[in-house]
Amino acid sequence: MKKLIEIILSFILCITLVACSYNTPNNESAFAEFINQEFIDEMESDYLTMHTYLENPEDYGVDKTKVEVSLGSRFDEDTLANNKQIVQETYEKFLAFDRDDLTNEEKDIYDTYKYMIELAIEMNDDKYDDVLL
Repeated sequence: MKKLIEIILSFILCITLVACSYNTPNNESAFAEFINQEFIDEMESDYLTMHTYLENPEDYGVDKTKVEVSLGSRFDEDTLANNKQIVQETYEKFLAFDRDDLTNEEKDIYDTYKYMIELAIEMNDDKYDDVLL
């Protein structure tokens, strides 16, 4: 189950990486800013993830000085609870965007992100806690 979560998060990261590449210079939408910030936050949250996906993190707005150099952290009940809260808060922010107001490219990103974050929420169901810990 933990591996499935990693795969889903990796997929979300790939989608957000694509989103980072289509910025409009002076008129970036709030949705694009949200997706870009999600990408940056995810890259800055884990040293291995950052170096797996990015050769030059600074090219994508990632501040390498904010990333703790490690091989990961222990996955325990506190980490699980914190991850659940973060996913729920992110989902609530995401729902503030009206899909109809987005460009066609943003709609594609929206649909993919929505599918992946809803899957992450489903996987955060308490019935899976014993499998993860």
